[in-house]
Amino acid sequence: MTQILGGTMKFFRPLAFAMTLTPIMVLADTISDANERFSQWQPNSIRLDTGGVLRVILPQSRITDSIYYASIQSGFCFGPLLGQNMPEVESVFILNESETQGWLFEGGTAACEHINDAPASGARTIIAGQTSTHTNTASGL
Repeated sequence: MTQILGGTMKFFRPLAFAMTLTPIMVLADTISDANERFSQWQPNSIRLDTGGVLRVILPQSRITDSIYYASIQSGFCFGPLLGQNMPEVESVFILNESETQGWLFEGGTAACEHINDAPASGARTIIAGQTSTHTNTASGL
């Protein structure tokens, strides 16, 4: 019996190790894809928090609505057109350099299909309907 259990354990160790790496690999792919999508805005940092919240920290002291809409429409939502889906992203914060002001897009990648199919003026309306503004301390977001 001990020999059977020992053989079973040898099988499950690599499996358990592989299962612990899968979330790390998904996180790395998501961050890599996000860095590519937002590169034209030269973000200070990008991270994926628990609950699928992607935080994009831009090097501006203030995030205007023009910066926000462009970064969602031409950055975040451009990825699915290239086959780069990030299904684990539920929402996107576009924040200023001190992380105290910015915008939250609550649509995630699911909303990108509608945004990409809409004319430019319609896309802005769809984004606005899933947006909240934030002015908080960095720890309050």
